[in-house]
Formats: sequence, C-alpha cells, structure tokens
Amino acid sequence: MNRGEERKIRSDKKKEIKPYISIEIKDAIYRLSYITQTPVKDVCEQLVIYTMNDREVIDHLTQFFQRDIRLGNTIYRGFLDNPKARKRLLEYRERVTVRFKREDVEPIVILSYALDCSPTRTTAILLENGIRNMKFINRYVEEFLRSEITESQMRELRLLLKFVKEHEGTERSLASLLSVIVDEVRAPVTRVKDAVAEFLAGMRERDDD
Repeated sequence: MNRGEERKIRSDKKKEIKPYISIEIKDAIYRLSYITQTPVKDVCEQLVIYTMNDREVIDHLTQFFQRDIRLGNTIYRGFLDNPKARKRLLEYRERVTVRFKREDVEPIVILSYALDCSPTRTTAILLENGIRNMKFINRYVEEFLRSEITESQMRELRLLLKFVKEHEGTERSLASLLSVIVDEVRAPVTRVKDAVAEFLAGMRERDDD
C-alpha cells in the first residue's frame, strides 16, 4: 500500500467502549459469563442492546432526560429541571470493555444526548439496568441452553423448577438453576451441556434410591 493511500476501514469493524461499572455489577456480569461460558464482552454487548430496546428501562430513564430525542417511532421529552444521571465515585468501580457494531452505537449516542452525558457513561447505565433485569437474564440463559442441551433436558429442567415452586414455595429462574448446576458439578465438567446431563443423571439416581 502506498504511503499516501488512506487505509480502508472495514465496514464490520466494531467500536470499543470502556465504561466504569461498580464491582457488584461487574461480578454479576462475570457470573453470567461464567455460567453460560460466553465471553464477557459478548455478554456486555447483548446486555446493552437488550436494555436499549426495553421500553420499561427507557421509560425509567426518562426521568433523567435533559433533551428531547426520538428512539424508533417514539419521541421522548427532556426537561432541564429533571435530575441528572449522576456519576458515582470511581474509586470503587472498574472498567469493562464492550464492542458494538456501528448500527448499535447510534442509539447509545442518541441516548447520551438525552441524558447529557458521554456514551461511555450511558453504556455503564445500560449495563447496570440490564444486569438487574430478570427478564433479560432468563431470556439470555434460556436462549443459551436451547443451543447447548436437548429438548428433553430442557423439559426436565422446567419440571424441576415446577417441583421446587410447588414443594418449597420458591420460584426459581432458569438462570439460578443453571448457576446451581454449574457450581455442583464444576470440577470435572467443562461444558454446560455435560454439566446439565450429569446433574440430571444425579437427580435420577437420588430419586431411585
């Protein structure tokens, strides 16, 4: 390539954003990454994308909007007398790296304009809201499990959740059940589908005793 020739930018090149998040939030994200055996950067990316498209989350954030914006087909009003989405103290926070496709960065920039803060801070806000969203966690884990285990294993897991709810009065999620499974058989098992199979086999053996 000639020195004067401009280097072409790949159309699929991702933009990197490195937000600060609390240790508590970071630990939760790493936990979700661990039990689904998915890279942290991919978990973060999906968290942000889901949260940006969740009406309840955006409606919650409107209380901090300083400017008017349009997201999709909806116009949101901002007011200068609204409270600001304040930065928290950084000494108890750490960075994570998130990579986004170009089309996913634009909504972050638009939301940043409404919140009157940087895209980095907006990404942190979305991560914090997303990891606390049980709808996202359950959907994320369920989609992961569908690609890893058989339909019969999925049915057995759902029956187990139903049993726990009926006999203990506690409603567990697939995410919490998967966490228990991974913890229980973590040492000799490296793949989730093997962990689920081993866990279910152990359940059957206990039932037979």
